[in-house]
Amino acid sequence: MWVEGNQTELRCEIENVGPGHKLSVRWSRADPKHNNAFTQFNETSFPDLVNKTNNVSMTVNLTITPSREDDGVQYQCAAVLNVDQPPLNYTSQPLNITVYYKPNITQPLNEALSITEEDQGQYICTAYNDVGQATRNVTVTVIAGHNPHFIYYIVAIIVMVVSAVVIAVCCTYYRRTRMGQYILKHLRSRRHNGYLDHNAEDQAQL
Repeated sequence: MWVEGNQTELRCEIENVGPGHKLSVRWSRADPKHNNAFTQFNETSFPDLVNKTNNVSMTVNLTITPSREDDGVQYQCAAVLNVDQPPLNYTSQPLNITVYYKPNITQPLNEALSITEEDQGQYICTAYNDVGQATRNVTVTVIAGHNPHFIYYIVAIIVMVVSAVVIAVCCTYYRRTRMGQYILKHLRSRRHNGYLDHNAEDQAQL
């Protein structure tokens, strides 16, 4: 089981290859994200075999520390005889690996959320699997905006208040004119005139 961050050994078994002093082991890696082309990344030589002229059999280990980017890659080893003519390669079958790693919490983009002021606060998201867990703390702050329905209510209230004031003014004016306020003035004037006329008549008789 390949786990991210844990050292793992690759094993290459070589049987009856020689001469031993010409032997080296090359390690290659193929990434599916790069067209699965094998690329050499390590070569192991054996100084202790410098005097070996016969064939040898051995096991060669290579320690690697996998990451999540290594998931799905292939490894292979090759026993290479560095002779005068073009080197002779004995290549193993590719080893396809699966790397297990703990969850990775990413941040969503361009998502519409329906929230209110009561939803603000601190949120903790925890994701876990058999390998480990990941935690992300998020602080949500709600900035109150202008609610269109609230604006409609305010406008309606203003219209109602203005209408009530206009109605009150009209009613007051109507009551004053119906009670004959100006007619009383004329009546008083006629009574005054009548009084003057009566006195004038009395004086004439005298």
